[in-house]
This record gives sequence, C-alpha cells and structure tokens, in this order.
Amino acid sequence: MNRQALVTLSFVFCLPQFGFASEISMAPLGAHYPIFHVEKNENPQNILVAYTKLNSKCEFIDSANVTSHIDYYWLMDRSRYKPVHPLIKRGIRNRLEESITSSPQSISIHLKDLKELNQDLGDTPITISGHKLSEGNCEATATLRLGDSDQKRSIRLISIFTDSRKTFWPPFRKVKSVTISGVDEQSQEPVSRQYMAR
Repeated sequence: MNRQALVTLSFVFCLPQFGFASEISMAPLGAHYPIFHVEKNENPQNILVAYTKLNSKCEFIDSANVTSHIDYYWLMDRSRYKPVHPLIKRGIRNRLEESITSSPQSISIHLKDLKELNQDLGDTPITISGHKLSEGNCEATATLRLGDSDQKRSIRLISIFTDSRKTFWPPFRKVKSVTISGVDEQSQEPVSRQYMAR
C-alpha cells in the first residue's frame, strides 16, 4: 500500500488512503492528517473521518484552545465535507474515548463498544502516533494490537464498521457487531475481524 501524496483540495475530494495518513489540506480545516474512518449500517454512504494535526516535529499540536487532539468530520457520499454536530460529536467522544499519554507523539483511544462484544482484545486501546518519514514529512497512524486468537499481532487501523439496531430505551441503539479492518504491520496483508455482540 503506497502512502498518499500531499494534495490540496476543497470541499469535494478523494477518499484519503487511511492507515498511511499523509497530510492533506481541505477548507475549512486546513492541513490535517486523516487517520481512520468509521462506518455504520445506517446510511452507509456517509463515513466519519477521524483526523489530527501535527507540528513540524510530528507532535500533536497543543494549545489552550485544544481540548482534544483527535477530531472528526463527515464525508457525505464519501466525497463531500460536512462538520459533525456538537451533540453527535459528544456521543462519538463517549464511544471513542481519548487518553493523553506522556509522549507528545502518542495518544490512546479506547473503543467503548468493545465491552458489548465477544472479543479477546480486552481493553487494548487504539494508539495514534505521529512519525517523521525518511524524506522529512510527517505521518499519523492508528495501530491496534489484536488478541490471542490473532497471535497478538499489530495492525494499522483503517476502518471500524458498526452494525447496530435501534431500541426503544436509551441509548436507543444496540450494537450487533463491530468489524475492525486494517493492514498487518509485518506482512502488510489486509486484516478484517468481526466481533459479535454478547
């Protein structure tokens, strides 16, 4: 899988090559690094993009105005930018809980849906990291260590697909399954694992 070259686009742009996230630029966000995307069975044509911003040292940008280093936007029909409503974003942050680590180049995200599933991942977090490439450019990646059934191998995360159904009682949805897809860090082969609800 080749890394995506730097491109400058506006509101309509090609789907980034997740898993190997080089910098792209898009109004109104400016330069940023798409990391992975989230899909769901309801309105599957629209995907949620998780992204971050890095400084010239490939460190997460920190300031008084930054409350989270990972943010999100919609790609409607997988092509058109749309901001995420604040109430929806709050729910996303509850299910993808960010934890700051001691490293300025590493962040952990805990996938809260895992507690509803039959899985051997435990509470293993998704690790978001900034790296400097040999040519001097930065790259942002999301990695996840799989469970014993997969020999605890590590993948570069590309997508999370959630299949759920609506319910009468809060939180008004029940997760049926979660599929995690990525690339094996050693073999570079694609990996997809589905975890079913308990």
